Amino acid sequence: DDAAAGTASQAGAAGIGQVHEGHPFIVETGVSLGGRDINAGLHVFRFANRIPLLFEGGNDVAKKAADRIKWDAYKIDTNRDKVGVFVSIVSTKIPFKGTGMHCSNV
Repeated sequence: DDAAAGTASQAGAAGIGQVHEGHPFIVETGVSLGGRDINAGLHVFRFANRIPLLFEGGNDVAKKAADRIKWDAYKIDTNRDKVGVFVSIVSTKIPFKGTGMHCSNV
């Protein structure tokens, strides 16, 4: 796949997959601008193994990282523009805290 080859050439093989506590993982991200069914502002959509994470959305590293991006360097005003940040974590084990953990054990 050309997209995977391009990403690998830019990130380097070591930058794509990692291991945490013996479990391999990969973090995939994407950004969208605009859209009909979304209000203006910065919206973070989180997924774990392709399942949407609905709990504690503003209290995790994905939201904190999105807030730290200097969006104005890309001529994006997060107060006026419709910005979607998509973060997907894929792993054999994903640690959950709080409410999310209770839902993952159902």
